[in-house]
Amino acid sequence: MSLGDAQRLFCGNSSAFLIGMIQSNMYDRPGSPGRNGALWDVDSTNCLGSWTLDVLSKRLTMSPSLAEAAAIGSGATTPSFRAFVHPDDIESFEQALSNLAKSGAVVEVDHRLSESFGMREMARSYLLATGEQPDPSQIVGVLFKGLDIKSGRERADAKSIVNERPDLGADAGERKLIREMARALPESIYVSDIEEKIFSYRNRDFFGELGYPAGVRELGLLSVRDIVYGNDLALYEEHQRRIRQDRKGETIETTCRMQSADGEWRWFHLRNVVFRRDPTGKPLETIGTIQDVTEQMSREMQLRETVRQLRAAEIKLRERQEQLEDLNHQLAAQATTDGLTGLYNYRAFHEKLAEEVRRARRYDYQISVVLADVDDFKIFNDRFGHPAGDERLRQFAAMLRQDSRESDFVSRTGGEEFGMILINTGACDAGRFAQRLVDRLNREQGTHRLTASFGCAELESEDRSKEDLVRRADDCLYQAKRRGKNQVVVASRDSSATRII
Repeated sequence: MSLGDAQRLFCGNSSAFLIGMIQSNMYDRPGSPGRNGALWDVDSTNCLGSWTLDVLSKRLTMSPSLAEAAAIGSGATTPSFRAFVHPDDIESFEQALSNLAKSGAVVEVDHRLSESFGMREMARSYLLATGEQPDPSQIVGVLFKGLDIKSGRERADAKSIVNERPDLGADAGERKLIREMARALPESIYVSDIEEKIFSYRNRDFFGELGYPAGVRELGLLSVRDIVYGNDLALYEEHQRRIRQDRKGETIETTCRMQSADGEWRWFHLRNVVFRRDPTGKPLETIGTIQDVTEQMSREMQLRETVRQLRAAEIKLRERQEQLEDLNHQLAAQATTDGLTGLYNYRAFHEKLAEEVRRARRYDYQISVVLADVDDFKIFNDRFGHPAGDERLRQFAAMLRQDSRESDFVSRTGGEEFGMILINTGACDAGRFAQRLVDRLNREQGTHRLTASFGCAELESEDRSKEDLVRRADDCLYQAKRRGKNQVVVASRDSSATRII
């Protein structure tokens, strides 16, 4: 397994020494391949951590221990080596990277640490390029602090970290320390066959921690698949399929639920990298981690539920706002609409007339007002009843709306009184319009016939306000009533009323 493989798996979980520990245990069993190389003679407590640089994206990812030491937070990414290399040594560090890309060999570089570490002693980084040379896809580094080069210790042989298997004759104390470090990690780390039934290495007894009997575990009667929650089996099977089909050494991950011996369901995050293959490249063994993420998943599910509730509340609020807007529109309509006829009411008529008078004077166009009053409507009500009278008013309103233009404004201003505002219309044309209404009423047949009188006036320059225009139209209506009703009277420019026949 290359350091790049190990980095992809363990950069988020442990230090680089974990690699040597796993290799040491991996090859410490009967029938294992031959051993060569030596476990590096560097104090493991001096390892600050590891990092990976993606050459294409320039994204640098640090292990949690290194990120914590650099005081930038676990899991952080940075595009610069300035997070852990002293500014004065950046140039020499980048030169080492350049030499690494050219040679493809392991390169070591001594440098000072950045001020965020609070350390003044020299540090040493071991660099390795992975991928095809001379264009590596990834650069991996392991960083040590406080190396005393003059103490007689041998420098760490980077090849033993990356390519060679550790010597089982290495110092037992150091190997014990590495194993203790692995046991202290919160994740379960293991090496197993592809089906995860035979474990050649585990830093802890994962099944034992879940409460399963030792006899069952030792007989190999229990696999990870056996404890996966039924609804998550498809996720786990897909995870295993990707491991079996892997040809690129990718890190394969999934999250699923597993059951403890007492029936409790907990969430676990699985990460795997193929560790050993047969001569055809078929995966034989995998190295993996199992991390309990129940609390994290619980928080995420609570957050999703909170978001769902907030969205539901937002929808209800939006619906409530729409209801309030509809209600406001209804109230506004009720404030300006006559309930019996559906025409605009007295208030709306005078607001619209004031607006149109201002417009006509500003843009110099004609407007006229036509006032109508149904003749002898009280007698009609007394004879046929108020329901028939209401129906007749509705019919009269419909006739006014039907015969007027879209730009005209038609309203009911009183009991049997109506007012119309005709845009771009002079007095004569307004009178002709009113006369057509009179003629139409006269053509009606039946017992419920009625007539109406009309008064028309055009806005004049002498009119000081809309009230002057309405007063002149109302005077014409009054004259139409006095002259016998069922007729139209139009105000002339000399202020005398003229009858339109």
